[in-house]
Amino acid sequence: MLAMQVPEGQNVSVPIGDQSASKALELTAIDASHLAFHKVADEVWTGMPLPPHKDDKKRYVGQPSTAATLNLAAIGAQCGRLWKEIDPSFAKRCINAAEKAWTAALAHPDIFAYDNFTGSGPYDDLVLSDEFYWAASELFITTGNVQYRDFLKSSPHYLETPKGNIATDGDIFWQYTAPLGTISLAVVPNNLGKEAISQARANIIQTASNYEAQVTKEGYHIPYSVEEYPWGSNSNLVNRSLFLVYANDFSGEVKFLKAAANAMDYILGANPMNISYVTGYGSHAAQNPHHRFWAKAADKNSPAPAPGALIGGPNSISFSDPIAATMKGQCIGQTCYRDNIGAWSLNEITINWNAPLVWVASALDEGKLH
Repeated sequence: MLAMQVPEGQNVSVPIGDQSASKALELTAIDASHLAFHKVADEVWTGMPLPPHKDDKKRYVGQPSTAATLNLAAIGAQCGRLWKEIDPSFAKRCINAAEKAWTAALAHPDIFAYDNFTGSGPYDDLVLSDEFYWAASELFITTGNVQYRDFLKSSPHYLETPKGNIATDGDIFWQYTAPLGTISLAVVPNNLGKEAISQARANIIQTASNYEAQVTKEGYHIPYSVEEYPWGSNSNLVNRSLFLVYANDFSGEVKFLKAAANAMDYILGANPMNISYVTGYGSHAAQNPHHRFWAKAADKNSPAPAPGALIGGPNSISFSDPIAATMKGQCIGQTCYRDNIGAWSLNEITINWNAPLVWVASALDEGKLH
């Protein structure tokens, strides 16, 4: 991510303002110092199997975006405090990059991402107030600078957590990052004040309560009662478990930890498909993820998936791949799943789904269920 930050004094042409309705982007040359490029990817989607060293497609860097810049600001600030005692010089570099990214994002608040080449998803987002809040929260915790405190306190997302309704803001994901700031403010020592920190924790407990209340509505006792299962539905279960575990920490109520354990039970096989969605774990685990180099299902000479990777899981909304297309109208909710390498809308592996898996598995391993 540090390598994706534009050097000081470099001009780059970017699309300014919301151009989502335009057929062609209008680019404007600006001083893009310290903005972050949104992505780097192949010009087209690659086939399988394809280990990285055999990829012969041209790769392109997308334009900078405000969202990517704010992600760098938030994560750079986290890096600065996490590495402070481990590698002080690296920690200082992270904080420096984060603060410069923040300044750049304030100067250019409306540079958005678009699907301008097809080798990866656009990860577009036209509402960035949540990213600004998250970045300000992390920078305030790390630096104590009052400019970040004043910004986060004036944000419409101040101390916000998900409401538990999938139709609106039910879950954290890459397009809704405000709760990440609230979690950090609730967990990491900072100078926001006891009353505000208590409120942040109360909001987390309320979100967890909304999730936990859904357990009794579900046959598999999971804290996830929705009409339709979205792309990457398994990630919502582990992301919800973040709030459930912290709610247990803050309240001492074991029901929250049990709900998180129920979610992990579902992930590991207590589901209608009788399959563990974590590769290599369980007597009947997914074996054919949609993956470029864990592609044994497409090529016997390619490796099987390494153990410990969470796949997306049931998707009853988007039937965009050839395997899922045959299931449209033939499945509901938790049954809209196939363990097939060609089913990218059901069976892909992504880093942002696996990060919470590691966190929740570690938390439950340390937790005490009575």
